[in-house]
Amino acid sequence: MFCLMNIYYMIEPLIDDVLAAHRPLILKNKLNIKVKVEPLSISADRERLTIIIDNLLSNALKYSQAGGKVSLCLEEKDNRMVLDITDYGPGIPEVERDAIFQPFVQGSTACRSAIKGSGLGLAIAREYAMAHGGDILLIAAGGGDDGTCFRLIMPTEA
Repeated sequence: MFCLMNIYYMIEPLIDDVLAAHRPLILKNKLNIKVKVEPLSISADRERLTIIIDNLLSNALKYSQAGGKVSLCLEEKDNRMVLDITDYGPGIPEVERDAIFQPFVQGSTACRSAIKGSGLGLAIAREYAMAHGGDILLIAAGGGDDGTCFRLIMPTEA
């Protein structure tokens, strides 16, 4: 277990920072990024929250085809932050969905990035979310143009 340094943070600037870090890949692949955020602050460990969002966005970008779309939608529901990060890539096959959050598990769908992951990103992101009293859910997945949507849910109060 680790110690969380929880302070209230506005989420929109944090999302902007994560998007800026990925701007070269976004521009190279001519990705259309749609961002819809409500002004929202939560009590969280900024470093770990950044890692969560970075891992989810990184996956969405890696599995999006050139010229594709990735959307981020942030809202508050029932005193909880809800952040959906959706891509319209190949999706996650149904047989792999239960294992996707396990360490070192990598899906069979071909990644469009030159950089191959370790299979730890989703496991780490979920562990950090759960340490904050939240979770990450796979809420939509399929083949073809259905893509993948990961939902990060975290309480807005410490």
